[in-house]
Amino acid sequence: VWWYFLYGDRPPLPNPTVMDRTGIEARITPWLAWRERVEGLVYYSTTAWDPSPWTDPWLDDRDGNGDGFLFYPPTDGTIAYDPCQPQSNRLVTSIRWELLREGMEDYEYLWLLNAGDPQIGVVNEADTLTDQFIGSRTLFSRVPTDLYATRAAIAGRLAAPAPPAASKTAHPSAVGDGEPLTYTLAYRASDVAHTVVITDDVPVATTVLTATGSKLPAPSIAGQMVGWTVALDAGEAVTLTIAAQAASVGPVTNTAAFSGTQVLEANARMLVYQARLFLPLVLRGFEGPVSRSPGS
Repeated sequence: VWWYFLYGDRPPLPNPTVMDRTGIEARITPWLAWRERVEGLVYYSTTAWDPSPWTDPWLDDRDGNGDGFLFYPPTDGTIAYDPCQPQSNRLVTSIRWELLREGMEDYEYLWLLNAGDPQIGVVNEADTLTDQFIGSRTLFSRVPTDLYATRAAIAGRLAAPAPPAASKTAHPSAVGDGEPLTYTLAYRASDVAHTVVITDDVPVATTVLTATGSKLPAPSIAGQMVGWTVALDAGEAVTLTIAAQAASVGPVTNTAAFSGTQVLEANARMLVYQARLFLPLVLRGFEGPVSRSPGS
């Protein structure tokens, strides 16, 4: 999947191709591509120079200044003797292009933290960190320092790998009896390769249906007990997904154990409520006057 940008991409969607937007929209584009598992960005023209963008940034009466060019032409047609001099005739980059380049460097940080390409349907640590300032393609912080804070956190993780980490979530957090739900167990190895044993004795209030791991071998299911033993490289992250069905009403707490270089526990809490169907009661009155006897 690739993204294709045009001048007509309106807010709240970001648009890195026109100069009428804040710079964060160009910088954040590679971050959003990481979260959406987009593999490339397409832009139809980077050097549309008729008319000259130096004097007329409005291309073909389109409603986006800067559309069609991310570079500016040399200021004159002479041949410079030294292309390293600012006065030489060379391509002049736009701020949008510079910010896109910096966003691609941010993408490399995310890739390094994940130790490879992100997987579709699998949440990784880089995703969790970007959640600090990104909610979706249309909901994200436009405060530059929020992005820089997350980038600094990623750099810290890369410089000094974190100890093993485990988490567990339930989705949705409230579900009607008989309805489906999902438990997601995430584990990230320390800076030492090891084997982790994940065990989850799922409460009977949520009946286990299936269990899927992000790598082989597959998890095992014995009644309500889900187990998964998997060998991990240093810093590798894996995810165990358990599909279940709400079976009884009330609060549910599910605790999973992760045994690797150290034993960790993670809880997921949710509420199962009784799903009821309420039908409206319609009262139809009599048309016309109603006679009543005295005392009625």
